[in-house]
Parts: sequence; structure tokens; C-alpha cells
Amino acid sequence: MLKKDTSINSLKKNVVRTNKGIYKGKYIFDSLLKIPQKQVVMYQHFYGCEIEVKKNTFNSKSLQLMDFDCEQKDGLHFFYILPFSKKKALIETTWYSKTIKKPKDYQNEISEYLQKYQIKGKIKYKEFGAIPLCNFPKDPKVSNYYKIGTAGNMTRISTGYTFQTIQMFSKNLAKELRQNNKISTIKTRSLKYTLLDQILLSVIQRQYKLMPKIFFNLFKNNSSETVINFLSDKSNFADDIQIIKSMPKLVFLQNFLIFLFKQIFVKK
Repeated sequence: MLKKDTSINSLKKNVVRTNKGIYKGKYIFDSLLKIPQKQVVMYQHFYGCEIEVKKNTFNSKSLQLMDFDCEQKDGLHFFYILPFSKKKALIETTWYSKTIKKPKDYQNEISEYLQKYQIKGKIKYKEFGAIPLCNFPKDPKVSNYYKIGTAGNMTRISTGYTFQTIQMFSKNLAKELRQNNKISTIKTRSLKYTLLDQILLSVIQRQYKLMPKIFFNLFKNNSSETVINFLSDKSNFADDIQIIKSMPKLVFLQNFLIFLFKQIFVKK
């Protein structure tokens, strides 16, 4: 059953009270975001357009993941190009910063980027998003009630990667319900990635101008598979060692100590 344009008034155990009635279920999965503003270090915010051109322009077999040849004034900033064919691609401007920009600012960035690379075509689709890069507090434990998606801390806060984690979670959840007709546990991100995320996010926040070089060395000194595994929560011990060897040790050690200091001495 799908109910659109419905406001939720309250959630209690397995009962959902809305402006269109009361609903009951064996399980409740809640992806509603209540952003804890004090905990949001920054947002990953982005604006993109799908553009279609008349001439073969894009390399349909190659993804341009991070183009840092752009303004880095107010935070970490890059573009990426996701080609669907030689004549169609998604072009995105992406920022890591505390402040979300006005729509016109993103549009100007896209226009300048298209002009810079002499890309002319018809814009078929536009998108905008802002991902809060923080860990969400757990709601009081209620039987058969689960936070999911970004609200359930399924976003990798150093990269904004979310979709793949949600797909894996949904697959495992469906398998467990099919086999056992119950949910034994909801797995969260491992302590390893939680710690690494906090350190990397601290570097992005405090020394974002170093990030283009850090990412360049990351991809230069490691295989694409190793980097993608690390960014997608699939790295093994050998991958982690390779990644750590590629990082500027002093910068990350400093930010690790800052993170440690906050955990021990700063009151929340």
C-alpha cells in the first residue's frame, strides 16, 4: 500500500498515526530525517544536469570521477562526468562545505563548466541534493522499529556514498525475513570505517585545499579496485594498508589526535 502526501503525527511501537489514518505493521522502517544541526560538520551538496549533444563528445567507457580544476574557495569542490553514451552524460558540480548554495550559483557553475569544455546540447534533466555528513543519534529502542537510509547511518560520511549500502542492507533484510520471518539484528557500519570516516572528514573540513592532491595520490598509488573497495566499505586488511601508505601521515595523524581529543575532553 502506497500513501502519498501523508504527514506522520506519531510513531509508537507498530502503530503509525498520520493525517490520513492509523496504520499498523509487524515492522516499521523509518527513513525520515531529523537533522541534528549541532552535529553536522558539513554537507556534501551537489547540482547536476543530464545533457544530450548532437556530436560524439563523451567517452562512453570512461568515468571522470573528480575534476578539481575549479574554484576551491569555500570548501572542497569538484565536478564529475558520468557518460551514458557518446552523446549523453550527467555532469555534476559537488561541494563539501557547511553552507548550501543558492540554485543560481550551481547553475552558473554548470554553465561555466560546459562553456569551458565547449559542450553544447539540450539539458534533459536536472537534480539537486544535500547530504548531511554526520552520524545520526539512535532513537530510543522500540520493538520492531528501525531507522534506515541516511537516518539509519547508512551514509558513508566521508564520501556521501549511500545507495550501495542501502541495496546491500535491503538484500540482507529480505533474505532474513524470507528465511526466518523475523529480524535478528540490523548491522551498522563497522568501527573501522566509522573511525576512518571521522579522520578523513576532519581533514576535508580543516585542510580541504590539500584534498585534490590527496585524492590524486590515492588513485595514482593504488589500483582503482583498491580505492573503490575502500570507499565502498569492502576493503580488506591489505587494501587498508595500501590506502594508509598513500596518505600524508602527518596530516592524518594530526586530525586523528584532534578527533581523539574531542572524544575524551569535549562535552557534547
